[in-house]
Amino acid sequence: MCIQSKPACALLIVFHGNRTYLKDIKPFERISIPDETSDFGQAHFRATIEFSQILIRSLILLNGGAVLAILTFIGNFAERPEMQGQLAQISGSIGSFVVGLGLALVGTLLAFLTMLFQRGRLGEGASKALHAGAWIAGMLTLIASFVYFALGADGALAAFGH
Repeated sequence: MCIQSKPACALLIVFHGNRTYLKDIKPFERISIPDETSDFGQAHFRATIEFSQILIRSLILLNGGAVLAILTFIGNFAERPEMQGQLAQISGSIGSFVVGLGLALVGTLLAFLTMLFQRGRLGEGASKALHAGAWIAGMLTLIASFVYFALGADGALAAFGH
């Protein structure tokens, strides 16, 4: 039977014929991140770092590549008088991509700080609140980088669509 004083219990629903039973499964205290000392924990930690690196590299590549691509087209726009009106809109898109690139680079720094906190490289006195703050700020920064990429892409599509 599941005891009320435990934080969580799991139940298994057993179907047998026309009857349904609830069967208690061993209560558990909490669900946690795998221990970094186990093989699974180390593999989990490496996979998390690899995924983070792929995300950050992708955001840097998207925003930086977009800046270079638009700069290539601006030369053609500047020579054509009928396209002068779109130059302001395109320069706004470049600004969005540059901000997105900057945010991705700041996200790289915050990811590095988070890793230092995780590994305890900042000393025993480093607070968990700072660790959580660096992680949250890093995630929000990378989300904002993607948002600025989307805004820049929308502006560029609108300018090139004319």
